[in-house]
Amino acid sequence: MSYTTDRSFTEYTEYTSSFPLAPKPKQALLALVCSGCGSFHHQGIISEFEAGHCFLLYTREAPNTAVLSPELSCQISLLSFSLTDVNALLGRDFQDTAIRELFSEEVSFCHLKLLPEQMDAMRSYQKLCLSMQKDSLTIYRQTLHAMLLYFSRTLAILKPEKRQDSREFFSRSILTEQVKYLIRQNYSESLSLSDIAASVFANPSYLSRVFKEETGIPLSHYINQVRIQNAMVLLEDTEELIIDIAVACGYNYIPHFNRVFKEHTGMTPGAYRKSRRINRKSSD
Repeated sequence: MSYTTDRSFTEYTEYTSSFPLAPKPKQALLALVCSGCGSFHHQGIISEFEAGHCFLLYTREAPNTAVLSPELSCQISLLSFSLTDVNALLGRDFQDTAIRELFSEEVSFCHLKLLPEQMDAMRSYQKLCLSMQKDSLTIYRQTLHAMLLYFSRTLAILKPEKRQDSREFFSRSILTEQVKYLIRQNYSESLSLSDIAASVFANPSYLSRVFKEETGIPLSHYINQVRIQNAMVLLEDTEELIIDIAVACGYNYIPHFNRVFKEHTGMTPGAYRKSRRINRKSSD
């Protein structure tokens, strides 16, 4: 199911003339300037922007518009999201002062100049929000939560006067759900701890420890669990060669695939396929 009614994402839209950032009531816009430069106007204030700048603008009831005027053709990546989702983050399970303070005013506009690595992180979060809103509302909101925490943390770093109370950046449960989602979406690829940690902007050793504490199993075990579950489906429902199924599920070395499969199911891939076919025939 897709939850896109109040959410949209526009990647690398090019602007050559003035345009408004004007979220609808109860909506927010997160804009990243990918290239170009110019000036923006908001409530009588004029400031300059260039590639690497970020804008967060939201409206509750009263109109709230910022006008961006490019001097050079600029490319801007826009993410629109509903304040309904933000309010959900501020419920019992998401008591985050950092996010609450971001959305504490009736109307709000925030402009930041990001470091290259911060810009890359925000772009990654925008893309994750886009992909996850097609999966489930819960996972989408968890990703939005992580993105807004990152934004508020960046705001505290770049604007010390707005520094929030120190807190663990990622909620442990949200971090774990993000990692599980990424593994489910990429189980056919080579998945190292360092690569996964980089994808969710976490320290590898911290990620490894938190994942095991939250799930009760090591990260490597969960990766194998997801891969074997998908291999079981392919063995039962397709006529693909076992070697091709192994590769499709992230195993390039067949003996290793056979060993892991047996550890999880108690039988070899060939024996599992044979048993499922026998069971299917007997049920027919």
